[in-house]
Amino acid sequence: MGVEPSQCVVFEDSVSGFKAARPAGMYSVGVGEVALHAVGDDAPDLAIGSFNDLNPDRLFGARD
Repeated sequence: MGVEPSQCVVFEDSVSGFKAARPAGMYSVGVGEVALHAVGDDAPDLAIGSFNDLNPDRLFGARD
């Protein structure tokens, strides 16, 4: 697609997905209960309960 990994956002609902995004150089947004309760290396960069909770200002502010 011609996009650098550092410019990508991954939306995931599993710990394995959060963990795969990190070494790929992508920012991970975890969606759901798993994301909200994950800690340490198992946690996404940003956790939300559902897509209804996604605030673009928070998302893009987190990437700066």
